[in-house]
Amino acid sequence: MKQYRDAVYRSVVLDDLQSDLLDCRVVQDTQHKLQLGLGGILYRCAEGSRLPHIMGAGFLAGTFADRLMFNKKEKNTTVAGANLHDVGQFGLGHTADNYFLQMWGVTHEELSARIILNDSEVLRVLRSHEVDPSLVAHLVSDSNFLRTYHGEWRFAKQLVAGSVDVDRLDFLLRDSLSTAQMGLAVDYERLLQCVGRARDERFGHILFYDEEALPTLQAFF
Repeated sequence: MKQYRDAVYRSVVLDDLQSDLLDCRVVQDTQHKLQLGLGGILYRCAEGSRLPHIMGAGFLAGTFADRLMFNKKEKNTTVAGANLHDVGQFGLGHTADNYFLQMWGVTHEELSARIILNDSEVLRVLRSHEVDPSLVAHLVSDSNFLRTYHGEWRFAKQLVAGSVDVDRLDFLLRDSLSTAQMGLAVDYERLLQCVGRARDERFGHILFYDEEALPTLQAFF
């Protein structure tokens, strides 16, 4: 395990899987990629790298997993997806998404999935922790995920790449530190208090939020 100080969550403890993924070269490379792309031109303090965001998303995934009492396989798979979701992100962030889509015909999510499935270091770490690389890649990028897995892993997809996911939650919190007044970001602790998990006959294993979370969810969008 490793412990570090984070600008958003203060003291953060990484488990062995998160620590091992953090040491992978493709994850370390994200510290050379701008989190807000060209946003630093307007907000001169917004010049942070993507690595803290990746670590923050992984931390949130683990926190939600503990709150919802995921088993070890569920938690590790979800955390791995959160930690690896942006390893294929382009150097200028979302600023260049359309350009590279037109030039290469690939999104950064698809590139992340390719890295997960082909990088020997990432594969070694995932397999050593009994995490299925194919499932993680599908969590990150597959638009047909729910059809492929028939709702069995829908809850993980919601956390990694859903409407209210740990990716968006972390960057709203993190980016607000340098682009908005303190206190305008989403209250993630309220979402943790109100989140639940259920088995739906039609949609499979899903996450839901109590109505008390409505004001926070409205702020999210």
